[in-house]
Amino acid sequence: MNPPESLQQDPQRATAQAAVRATTTNSTAQADEDASGPRGLGRQTLRARPTTSSQDPASASQSDQGNEGVLEVGEANPHYMYTRQGPKPLCPEAASIRYTNCRLPRPFVAGLNLLDNVHLDDVAYIRSKAHATLALLIHGGGSRPGLYMEEVVQWDAPTVWDVAKFLQSLVFPGIVQADIARLTTVYQTRTEDSKRLDDIYAPPWTLFLEMAPSRATEVLRDYLLWQGVFAVNKFLSFTVYPIGLPCMPWTIMVLSGPLGAVIEDERDGLRPVLGNIKTRLSENEDFRAFVHQQITRNWGFRGTVAEAVEAATDSLTVDYVTAESRTYPSYHQMAYLVMGRPVTNAPALYRRWISFFKNPREPYRRNKWFTFDIDKLVIACELCKDTTHRTRECPLPKVEGWQGADPADIYREKAKHSALMHESDSDSDDLGARVRKVVLPKARYTQKLAGTSRNGFD
Repeated sequence: MNPPESLQQDPQRATAQAAVRATTTNSTAQADEDASGPRGLGRQTLRARPTTSSQDPASASQSDQGNEGVLEVGEANPHYMYTRQGPKPLCPEAASIRYTNCRLPRPFVAGLNLLDNVHLDDVAYIRSKAHATLALLIHGGGSRPGLYMEEVVQWDAPTVWDVAKFLQSLVFPGIVQADIARLTTVYQTRTEDSKRLDDIYAPPWTLFLEMAPSRATEVLRDYLLWQGVFAVNKFLSFTVYPIGLPCMPWTIMVLSGPLGAVIEDERDGLRPVLGNIKTRLSENEDFRAFVHQQITRNWGFRGTVAEAVEAATDSLTVDYVTAESRTYPSYHQMAYLVMGRPVTNAPALYRRWISFFKNPREPYRRNKWFTFDIDKLVIACELCKDTTHRTRECPLPKVEGWQGADPADIYREKAKHSALMHESDSDSDDLGARVRKVVLPKARYTQKLAGTSRNGFD
């Protein structure tokens, strides 16, 4: 089962690829945790109305009637979920489990972001095979994570191979292992906008797993989605997502200000900020009409405009978090992260929904002395790609027995890349240009599980 010829890669440079990274480290399987439902936020949070649903966003159903606006993911915030939701599927034999084997926090990445900066032809191909494809978001993924220009030709060549070999190593009771290898393909896509690769952690972040229909691949798919997160070793960990209609992020904006503007206290900090946001929105007639239309269409809401505004803002939360500078990532300060349930999944309408928050007619205030800047700081994790915490505070490496990517390695790589790019500014040999030339694949890179050969890049 191979992708179309137009998207396959000439194998003539297979011998030029770098050596495979260290094999999977062995570890004792961890006992299943009993935790369930949304995970704790860690810092002070003010919710307009707490929710208790623990539905797994990866398995949430979407309407198949062609209406991109329909929401069926429930009221729980998908950014605070765990893996292993729903009935336990057939699991691999204990001898083949060499990764962190427990319930883990499930990072939430919107469906559109899984395909961010992927070549449009490849996006069309992936969507045409959505029923048979899973997205594998590599932790620390980007244009060149963990590898240097002098050491390797292309970062995702060994990663594709590593993922393929890892999946091949899973042994399920009653399933012929060779069937999984024969009917499964792991591939990497081409890049749409090469200029974005100046940032080594820019998308695309995702590899893709395509499976031919069979009992073996059905078992594999069910287990990958149920386990959700796989931490094999520090060079290979990833999150598994289905391909389908987009479920938009609940993160809306980051509020920051001068010293003293952001405080953790609920009475004097979180509550006044949340109240001020809801007041600004409710005073905006365009917002009122928009949310009434959207939740009537998408949530099945029936009621007045005032009741619609209340329903649409009931899920709003304000979290006291650490945010980083967009220009200087080493600089960080406390900020407020505003989150809420989107009223639509349609991309254009979702952007309009967000614009009401980010373009208030009057500045947001905590009191008469302090106003806030909107999105001057950023909250993003280079490890799991969630947007509710920064890399240093990613919950995955804090899990006991974690074998996957390490935030410290990511920060070291970013610092080295920054130094390299700074050197290229004054170097006539232009090291920065050589870096960008190295990382650009010209076609999809494919690895059949059953094979041992590895394709190269032009």
